[in-house]
Amino acid sequence: MTATAIATTHRQQLFKAICAKVDSFVTRDFINSTKTCTGNTQTSERQIIQKVREVLDELQLSYTEAGSQQSKDFRNIDDVGLNIEIKKTDTNMVYFNDTCPSEDIYYIVFVTGKEFKRKPCIPAMCLYVNGLEFTKDSPWLAEYITWIEEGKNKFARGENKKALPGIMEVYPRPTFKANISSFIQEKINTGTKSEE
Repeated sequence: MTATAIATTHRQQLFKAICAKVDSFVTRDFINSTKTCTGNTQTSERQIIQKVREVLDELQLSYTEAGSQQSKDFRNIDDVGLNIEIKKTDTNMVYFNDTCPSEDIYYIVFVTGKEFKRKPCIPAMCLYVNGLEFTKDSPWLAEYITWIEEGKNKFARGENKKALPGIMEVYPRPTFKANISSFIQEKINTGTKSEE
């Protein structure tokens, strides 16, 4: 086994241990309580990040935290290069904003659940996903990223930007998002947490 493979295995095992601790630490009631109210997503995200911070501290793991609005909320956990991004959704869509998921980012997704009258309800849950799982079936993403970068180079950077007439400026910014219905259904099929 190569050093890279050993490091990857170590990160995967550490992530599993963190996920198990999150499952024991976080109740469905807590997840439900983080539903976005009056459009203020940052308040609930701060609560969730604080809860994961408590888990990492309980496990006595070292880490650095990202600044506001940066990706990889918790970086280089336990000095093994494990990066975790925390996401929360009240629907079946997860927004990554301008950071495309990748294999070097692990995600903890808090799904607040949804009640329906005529179809099965979605219970509150946590999903634990490596970034590659989001992108592996979308090979066109590489072409899209290249297209966005070309737009930045043509209209928003360097000499090309300076050569544009007028007072207006632009900056192409992607929005990456994923429909996680299949992950939710898989979690439901394998059994979600029973504690309330």
